[in-house]
Order: sequence, then structure tokens, then C-alpha cells
Amino acid sequence: AEAGAEAGAEAPESEADAERAALEQELDDTKDALLRVLADMENLRGRTAKQVENSQKFAVQGLVKSLLDVSDNLDRALGAVPPEMLRPELAEEDVARAPEMLRSLHEGVQMTGGGLRQAFKQSKVEKYEPAEGDEFDPNLHNALFEVPAPEGQPVGRVAVVTKAGFTLHDRVLRPAEVGVFK
Repeated sequence: AEAGAEAGAEAPESEADAERAALEQELDDTKDALLRVLADMENLRGRTAKQVENSQKFAVQGLVKSLLDVSDNLDRALGAVPPEMLRPELAEEDVARAPEMLRSLHEGVQMTGGGLRQAFKQSKVEKYEPAEGDEFDPNLHNALFEVPAPEGQPVGRVAVVTKAGFTLHDRVLRPAEVGVFK
């Protein structure tokens, strides 16, 4: 009977040891899984930070790329007038060539303007200019000065536009600069 009691006494200890070993293994597995999740989260944080940095660095890449043609056209427009034509005194043959160069310069400036408008359009940048007499809107206009209102003209309306305004996706980038009737 004593031998059976000893065997029964050992069984609970070995069961407890086995249970303890299983719990320790489960704890080790849980620690390992937690460390892996923490490492994955740190890697994700690093990747996200890099993506944010790249987004900030290259956010305007599309607009800048479309402005490269504008830059090229400006260079061509400036190249239409040779440096010798910019001297205070011109030779007679230079004076005769001036109208042709002026036309070429004008064409280059027109191409540049067209390229700039196209670049703006692709980037959803829109130009707006209020007309004389439009109601002043502080969300769209920046009043720089006041102009005496002529007879019959309501005060607080746009009198003159000194700079056009621009929006990006319907958000004001730069308000139109205006004078307002007082």
C-alpha cells in the first residue's frame, strides 16, 4: 500500500510538473509572439515614416515635371533676342531684324503661358479674376486699397483687380488682390 501511495504521490507532482512545463512553454510562445508583433510594429512605423517623408519630398513632382516645359519655353523665348540686340545703340541691320525677333519673343512668351496654363490645369490649379462691380468676398479677395465709388456704384464692391487669385481643388491658394469702392 505504501508503494501505491508513493506512486500516487509522484503522479500529482509529475502532472503538476507537466502542467507547469506546458504553461511555461505557452508563456514562452506568447512572449515570442509578442516580440514578433512589436518588431513588426516597429518595422511598420519605419516604413510609414519613410513613406510620409517621400510623400512630402515628392508631393509636387507632377507639377514640377509639367513646369519643365515652361522653363524650356522661357529659355527659348529669351534666346530669341541675341545679346547684341540689348545694347543701347544698335546697328542698322540689327534695327531691321528687331520686328522679327520681337515676333519670335512674343511667340515664345505665348507658348510659355500656354504651357503654364496646361500645367496648372493638370494640377487642378485655377486662376480667377473678379470683375469690376463684383461683390467683395473676403474668402476670395484681399482688399489692398479703397477707391471712391462713382455715382450709383454700391460701396464694398470690387473696383479694380491688381493680381488674379488662384485656387487648388477649390481651396484658395492666393486670394485675388483688389481695390474696393468706398
